[in-house]
Amino acid sequence: MNVTKLAGAVAACVITIGIGAATVPPAWATDNIRIFGEQETLNGPNGLPSSAIR
Repeated sequence: MNVTKLAGAVAACVITIGIGAATVPPAWATDNIRIFGEQETLNGPNGLPSSAIR
């Protein structure tokens, strides 16, 4: 394998990883974490609680 092919493969990997790292949401984005055992409500596709969709 020559240097040009290796450099191209490395560049492709770096670009792919860079795009993936730039689009990952931050970990602090979830602010609705509940205590273990506490009941949660699920939201439907329009943002309303699932019991209101029926």
